Amino acid sequence: MNLRDPIVMQLMANLSMVPEFKRILQDFGVVQFISMNFEGELNPEIINPISSIIENICHSTAVMNELIEINVTGRLIEILKAEHIDWQMKEDAIFAIKEVISRNHKNGRSLISSNDHLSLIEITQRDVPMHVRLGLLNVINSLILRPKFRNFFVHSEIIEILSRFFNEQVADELKICTVSILSHLFIEEEARTLCLKTNFLERLCQLICTEQSLPVQSCAVQLIQQLCCDEILIDEFVRIGYLDA
Repeated sequence: MNLRDPIVMQLMANLSMVPEFKRILQDFGVVQFISMNFEGELNPEIINPISSIIENICHSTAVMNELIEINVTGRLIEILKAEHIDWQMKEDAIFAIKEVISRNHKNGRSLISSNDHLSLIEITQRDVPMHVRLGLLNVINSLILRPKFRNFFVHSEIIEILSRFFNEQVADELKICTVSILSHLFIEEEARTLCLKTNFLERLCQLICTEQSLPVQSCAVQLIQQLCCDEILIDEFVRIGYLDA
């Protein structure tokens, strides 16, 4: 049996969706087969089944430990960076990354220690499909939700980068996800201080004044309410003329 054959891996992916077969696949050494397929030049046709298998079997602690051992997040990030793979296939890898990160913090630690969180931020700025960009932002949000990872984003240019999604041409889903990320980031005092060094507050207030979508407006207002718990930011809102003294 050729375990690099997309048809064989798709069969395993189908089996991995059935609870009774998950343990059988684990005993069969499915994680090692996943690792083997990552060696050498990756066949794009294998990405969908591999990503599905990872998503379906990572609920098991034993399997997750094996996935961590083969650096599954690093392998999946390599897919995102590969030029010869189209974004439709890369989206499958994004879903798998989000799943393993949410299941075990060690995967997030591995991603950050390799500075791949910066790669995720950089890729959101490329000319990629909206649903791919949203998937990347959801991965970033999953990382920032964990206090131990948040500071690694505070020291990046993420505030300036994310506020670009407040542009009126951007889809509502992206704006809402962006505001969610920033609301978690601004829990950190240092992040709130950094936002004073950009025009973020002006962009946020402009979003509220010009946005037609009520869900987006509501999220933005909630973020301003959160920021107004910081006296320095209250003064800045007053200075730029969006709050009365």
